[in-house]
Amino acid sequence: MCEIRTRRVDLHQEYSDVQAAQLREPIRLPEDNPPPRVYLSVADRRILDWYMANLEFPNAAPLSCLSLKYWDQRVEVNVKNGEDSKNDMIETNRADAVLATVPLGVLHENIIVFDPQLLPEDKQSVIEQIGF
Repeated sequence: MCEIRTRRVDLHQEYSDVQAAQLREPIRLPEDNPPPRVYLSVADRRILDWYMANLEFPNAAPLSCLSLKYWDQRVEVNVKNGEDSKNDMIETNRADAVLATVPLGVLHENIIVFDPQLLPEDKQSVIEQIGF
């Protein structure tokens, strides 16, 4: 009777080993035959690496911490009296100091009028000479 139990335990162990081997087989096959390493050319891989590195900076996180779940959520902003508006408003602001950052084309076209004139004449003449 003891021999039957021992044989039964051995058979059960062998059966478990066979089952485990069958479960491991689909996993082992890709490990034995890995796909070719070259999906992308060297230049394409460099471009992809550059792009992924530049995604980390604006997100302030490594890519492993980012999720694609909300990636395509656009921010929509409606600006009242925006660029298509017909309501031209002239506004005068007075200040002791101003830091204005505008494109050179805006300065060239004199769209913004500063009173008194803020830029020296030599800089004003250079802006006027720039071709657009």
